[in-house]
Amino acid sequence: ATTTTTTTTTTTHKDNNSQNSGSHSSNQKQKKQHSHESAAGEPGWIFVKIDDDVYLSTEAFSKLVASIKASQRKHKLYLGRLRHRAIVQRAKHHKWRVAESLYSNKHFPDYAEGPMYLLSQDATGYLAEAFDPNVKQDLVFPLEDVNTALVLKEHHIMPKSIADDDRFTLTRDPKLVSKHGFLLSHHEPSYWVWKPQYCPNSIVAVHAVGPERMMQVSESEEQRGAQSAIINEFCPEHKPENYTYIELHSDHIRRQR
Repeated sequence: ATTTTTTTTTTTHKDNNSQNSGSHSSNQKQKKQHSHESAAGEPGWIFVKIDDDVYLSTEAFSKLVASIKASQRKHKLYLGRLRHRAIVQRAKHHKWRVAESLYSNKHFPDYAEGPMYLLSQDATGYLAEAFDPNVKQDLVFPLEDVNTALVLKEHHIMPKSIADDDRFTLTRDPKLVSKHGFLLSHHEPSYWVWKPQYCPNSIVAVHAVGPERMMQVSESEEQRGAQSAIINEFCPEHKPENYTYIELHSDHIRRQR
């Protein structure tokens, strides 16, 4: 059995390159370690951080969870869509700006992207222990997903991608060679679809998805099943009129009408 939750655990962190840190906003800052505490008595649970604009394939997620051994649920599991050597943004009005006073390196450490990732019981505990409600807002690290990686790195827990880790059965799908196999993700709110090659049958989640589109795919699941509904909606063979094709090239997104 697993415990899934949409509540993020906020944390504080300090190392040679940063000041105290926590979640990416004052709203996130208020979401405390109660998720860890409420689940701590349940054997075999996994903490799942998932945003409310992520559409989850229940079929693929169930297969993923079933592939994770009991020992991995307890120790050193940090699984998601891996970001490698992401450049720290310094521009004043950038959405993901981090001040040099908080983090001085040019690149972030490897981390699992924020829309969805999975943590073992010990990793969840480390985040809960690091939370400090007394940290001033201007000292709070602004990026929740990077902050998670910073805290867990202190405990020698590094993020893993399903596409990189042969412990997980989903890696047997040759279509998961792409690092985008776990989570299809971009930050455009308009109508978009991916080309079919970006939707392996074992895709776990899609981001970002608005409420109306969520309902549309959910209703389609009843007729097609979860995976077929996701592929039909997000990676159709023929692009619907007025939709934009999203192509993934390295870490950059290209749009084609």
